Amino acid sequence: MGGKSVARSRNVFAAAARAEKLQQAAHPEELGFDVTRLERMTRTFQGYVDAGELPGAVVLIARHDKVAYLRAFGYQDREPKTAMALDSIFRIASMTKPIVTASAMMLVEEGKLNIAASVFQYLPEFKDVQVVVEKRDDNTGNTQLVLEPQRRPMTVQDLMRHTAGLVYAPPIGAGPIPEAYRDADVANRDETLAQMVTKLFSRFIDLAPTPAMGQGFGLELAVRTEAGQNPLPGSVGSFYWTGAFGTTFYIDPSKQMIIVMMIQVPLPKSPYFRQIVRSLAYQALMPAE
Repeated sequence: MGGKSVARSRNVFAAAARAEKLQQAAHPEELGFDVTRLERMTRTFQGYVDAGELPGAVVLIARHDKVAYLRAFGYQDREPKTAMALDSIFRIASMTKPIVTASAMMLVEEGKLNIAASVFQYLPEFKDVQVVVEKRDDNTGNTQLVLEPQRRPMTVQDLMRHTAGLVYAPPIGAGPIPEAYRDADVANRDETLAQMVTKLFSRFIDLAPTPAMGQGFGLELAVRTEAGQNPLPGSVGSFYWTGAFGTTFYIDPSKQMIIVMMIQVPLPKSPYFRQIVRSLAYQALMPAE
């Protein structure tokens, strides 16, 4: 056990050393950033820590495959004053989805997975799944929910772009389907994946994400599809994803820029910090950029 602990410590120090080298890989000006404006990121996030609004954070901005900005702020554990490190571990929640999807696409490249295939080809429980449809009684004017066959089978691609009809259970989700999920205890971590799938096979509702503020869904990624609608900075074709505990990444191919923020805050607070880090990164770009 002692040997493993020493090896792990060496790995952590090696990772930290590599991160420090990345931080000095290029001068921000060479990557199109105004250093004075870039320091607003430092002052802002340090201000959040000093004011007690944020325990700690790690922020990275890269451009043209080089790191322009990398800082750790505050604490990874505020009570014992354990300082935040560049390689601190975070819960990334839904940010696991792009990682899983990237792995799945590797299987597609190897011919082991077909994203156009029906889900029941891999999970037979989904073969005869029905969808919930709201119908109005012309005589009474009342509405009721009824089960109907799917218009087409759910595909693997649907799972990747959030159009499969799977929803969140309460308290995030609301309505008859989330309530049914709760009653079925589908979030029980003591059960196997096979047991959970078996529970799910009979209540789904077929939804498609509604593009809002010029955005839509890619494969487990939100994609900016139109200019002029979203209040946050970004380019058409940019894509991102976030986690419930505040972590986020944002990639702008036209600017060749990547933004990563690692924080841990309650869900209601996380959108504010995600918006701030993106605004501060874009405002630091030089005008010519």
